Amino acid sequence: ALVSTQSTGGNGEQHAVATKIISRHGGDEWVQLVFGEGEKYNNHCNKQARKAQILFICDPSVSGYGEPQLLDEANNNTDYCYYMFEWSTPLVCPANSKARRGMSAGKLLVLEFVVIVVVYLALGIGYKRFVLGARGIEQIPNLKFWKDMGEACGNTFNKCRGEDATIDGVRSDNLGNNVMRNGVLNVVTNDDDERLIM
Repeated sequence: ALVSTQSTGGNGEQHAVATKIISRHGGDEWVQLVFGEGEKYNNHCNKQARKAQILFICDPSVSGYGEPQLLDEANNNTDYCYYMFEWSTPLVCPANSKARRGMSAGKLLVLEFVVIVVVYLALGIGYKRFVLGARGIEQIPNLKFWKDMGEACGNTFNKCRGEDATIDGVRSDNLGNNVMRNGVLNVVTNDDDERLIM
């Protein structure tokens, strides 16, 4: 491998910055290669061999291989001088990088909802258990509301499927003029009034 750069001083000199990979580091969407054994500096950097660090960054939007950009030439040091390049390219992207770019708004909304529900249940159950001394199903906060909500959702689902809704397990089309009060079903018939206790 040969990494070369052209002098910006106007003289048009081209230098072999590095010829050998010294080390490689990387993560999920980046790779850094450190090259060494390039041409030696003439008057600075203790006349060391030139080195280059190239940071390849995953960018699926780049067409082709992308192009390197020279970020810095650190040649004012005495112990470690190098050229720093950044290269945005799709070549270092994992196979499923488009799917991992971030969460969509829908996923984020669902995640926030789940976190809120878990915190609500944890705090509510903790309060009812340790402060109020509730046990079993009675620990669920606002239990009556959730039972009513479940029944309402079930009734809505049944109506969507074309079935009649139920009230406390009794189909509403079978109730007619009958009325449910406090767990007692008052059945109105043509003959006599009857009371069914449920």
